[in-house]
Amino acid sequence: MGEERGPSARAQGAHAAARAVRDRLKTTGIDLEPEQAISMGTFAFTEIRDEAARLAARIARERNLASADYRDVIRALKRNPVPRDRILALYRDRLKDIEEIVLRERIISLPRRAASIRLASERNRPPSPRPS
Repeated sequence: MGEERGPSARAQGAHAAARAVRDRLKTTGIDLEPEQAISMGTFAFTEIRDEAARLAARIARERNLASADYRDVIRALKRNPVPRDRILALYRDRLKDIEEIVLRERIISLPRRAASIRLASERNRPPSPRPS
């Protein structure tokens, strides 16, 4: 009794995994500790989720949806997709709006030519993931 034991197998595995992640980050040119990457990712996820919640609340109000939860709003939007023949016009209109903001706010300079937008054919589109 009272003998000193080394780290448990679980602790050793966790340390080995942390070393592997640290090495992987360095070999891919990312000069961050895993904890920093986790912290940054968690912060970014929280910001995006909060913005999605604000946007979903607005969309739910505008469309009189029963729920303003962003997951429910996304489900409701997926039930009424934009018809394929209207997608390209919608994209072009949105791009025009974005370009006007970019120019007005002097965010970046834009090329003088029109952007090229095209839809993938049914053959070239990747399959949509389906919940099982």
